[in-house]
Amino acid sequence: GSNGPALRADLSAPYDLTFDGRGDLCFADAGRIWMLSPLGRLTALAGNGRGSGAVPGTPSAHIANGSEALAVSLGSQPYFAISAEGTVAIDTSYQLLRLTSDGALAGIPARQRSLGPPIPSQLTGGLGPLAFDASGDLFVSGFNGWSVWRVHDGVATYVTYARRSGGNYAVLREGPGGTVYAGDESELLRVSGPRPVIAYDLSQVVAGEYFWLTWFAFAPDGTLYADEIPGGGGFERRQQLISVQHDHARLIWEQAPP
Repeated sequence: GSNGPALRADLSAPYDLTFDGRGDLCFADAGRIWMLSPLGRLTALAGNGRGSGAVPGTPSAHIANGSEALAVSLGSQPYFAISAEGTVAIDTSYQLLRLTSDGALAGIPARQRSLGPPIPSQLTGGLGPLAFDASGDLFVSGFNGWSVWRVHDGVATYVTYARRSGGNYAVLREGPGGTVYAGDESELLRVSGPRPVIAYDLSQVVAGEYFWLTWFAFAPDGTLYADEIPGGGGFERRQQLISVQHDHARLIWEQAPP
């Protein structure tokens, strides 16, 4: 797809959706970051749409400071986040970048000031989703989704490591008040603040069910929406979407039986 009416665009598999401060919907799709306006027009923000391989998470070639954002490959599955001030951060599996006001890409330094890798080696084993908190700190899912790091003033600080067997922090999302939450199997941890705190245990609020979290998001009123993977945890279960408010869970959608 090219810039223009969204209904005429040819998308592949859109994911990692978020709204910016103006109400535009931004999302990633096949090596490109898009912005969809309320009027139904698509604008490419970064990436040339050509991934470096068919396998999700395949890294792109090294991207140098000042590279034109629309001219480079972001890999097959880039992730991004937008701060309250409008800063766009992008990861290409092995690089952290920001989109400049003139449409270029610059490295986000952490611990070292040079680009490539701009973050500690413990993080470079496959980066995942990103999220900003209210203070503008960037949270990064690193080491193939098993750890969470906070990037602040050029320093990447380790926050936590997945504690559950088979768990991971492949999902980081901003919640009410600009607080960042991370998913770990059936648990949601609040990772903003001095230490991580378990905010939700979905295996407890979904009575008699084990919930294997794959994605989640918060509504403006604080309601949590969570999606469960089919067959999560080794159980033959159908995919579910639930809402949680005040520790009360409600089933919204369930995959039809075969």
